Amino acid sequence: MRRAIIRADASVLIGIGHVMRCLTLANALSDAGVEVHFICRDHPGHLRDLISARGFAVHMLRPGRKGYPECTDAPPHAAWLNAWPEDDAEACRRIIAEIGQTHLAIIDHYGLDRRFEALLRDVIPCLAVVDDLADRPHACDILLDQNAGREAGDYEGLVSQGTTVLAGTRWALLRPEFGQLREASIARRTKGDLTSILITMGGIDALGVTSRALAALANCGLGETIRVCAVMGGHSPHLQAVRDVSTKLPFLVEVLVDDPNMARRMLDADLALGAGGTTSWERCCLGLPSIVSALASNQTRTVDALVEAGAARAVRLTNDYEGKLGEMIQTLSRSPEAMRRMSSNAAALCDGLGTKRFIEAIRLDAAPRP
Repeated sequence: MRRAIIRADASVLIGIGHVMRCLTLANALSDAGVEVHFICRDHPGHLRDLISARGFAVHMLRPGRKGYPECTDAPPHAAWLNAWPEDDAEACRRIIAEIGQTHLAIIDHYGLDRRFEALLRDVIPCLAVVDDLADRPHACDILLDQNAGREAGDYEGLVSQGTTVLAGTRWALLRPEFGQLREASIARRTKGDLTSILITMGGIDALGVTSRALAALANCGLGETIRVCAVMGGHSPHLQAVRDVSTKLPFLVEVLVDDPNMARRMLDADLALGAGGTTSWERCCLGLPSIVSALASNQTRTVDALVEAGAARAVRLTNDYEGKLGEMIQTLSRSPEAMRRMSSNAAALCDGLGTKRFIEAIRLDAAPRP
């Protein structure tokens, strides 16, 4: 039996995207006969129950020593770890000793870098890192960055010469249902209609942007026939506010919590209002036109890439967000050709096969290092 650990966290600060895409990998690994264990820190808003419900073992780490973010060589997101990397690695080594021989580690955490990874290399044959930022050094065998415009050269000097870098949207880690619904989703967009809108601002939506998007829709004159679906995470601090706002609008709003059928929701939508996180590539796979906003600094690159490719339009999260968003929605409602063009450009960015490619690339039957 092959065994893998996945080191990823979710929290109110971090969001849920890292754990969610690792669940996609965990499902694919399990289908390939690999026993998967998650190692997560006990942050507010962790997803232990969800991971367990998906059938995977979860090992929780307690909050650790303070001070790492103040260290001169700490990565920019060191505060996300809430521990020192050496302590985190030691805790992971203890778990590995308990569960038995482990063949693969997948690390998806902006707060971890070479200092952590190097301490696992003698106990795990293959270390794979999932990154988006190219802002810190790594000691890994495989590095995956699924973002548009990313190239292997962006990691020059940050990885060793023997590291395999998998860069670009062809490696986007999507669940199988997105690829399965891709053809039908693209086909239904030939008219360029705008009658159904999906709002998905991330699992946490810490800034409360969903309510602001609903306010924009209320004032852009689309009429009572527009259908709106807002998807929220159960840990969002603004969930009740969205529910309250949704009852006061002149059109029907469906508020869904931790919805497991996002591919179907995207298939049914004509336009998405979203963030620049990992769901960007889900929308692209299904050819879903989008209006996006960078809700965190690490989303700026993705938003810029989507706009440059013609796959989305962007609205900055400023004081006049509601007005600008409303104007953009009105413009798109009068331009079926713009909607069709955005759909085509989005679909060209991601084909939904990245997870399959990655599982093949990590070579489960052969350890990359002697």
